Amino acid sequence: MTELSPIRIIPTDPDYYIGLGREQEASGNIDDAIDSYRTAIFHAPRSVPALTALGDLLARLDQGEAAARCYRLALLVDPACRNAARNVALLKTSGEVSLYRLGLALEPVSEMSSAGASRVMDDAALGG
Repeated sequence: MTELSPIRIIPTDPDYYIGLGREQEASGNIDDAIDSYRTAIFHAPRSVPALTALGDLLARLDQGEAAARCYRLALLVDPACRNAARNVALLKTSGEVSLYRLGLALEPVSEMSSAGASRVMDDAALGG
């Protein structure tokens, strides 16, 4: 008779992967941190903390366009996210200052407002 190995449970809570990513980032494992943040986004495409954590890391790596995309996605979920609005404006890519002003003027939304925006979020979660 064969012995069964214990089932390994993989957490799907994005906070787990955000925390793991921060630990990896602090210890210099940048590629692993990026993977952890992307895993958090995969499990929760509308996680503003995951999107902004990935955006912050990409911005520090001088990957401005990729960072701006993360911040834009965070602003689709929560237009009043001042952290994402400020950081996307600091990147000074096209149209970012107007996004910052829009973010300051709007209240947070609880759900995505259109199917198109939802598709964009799903594409971003897959690293597209």
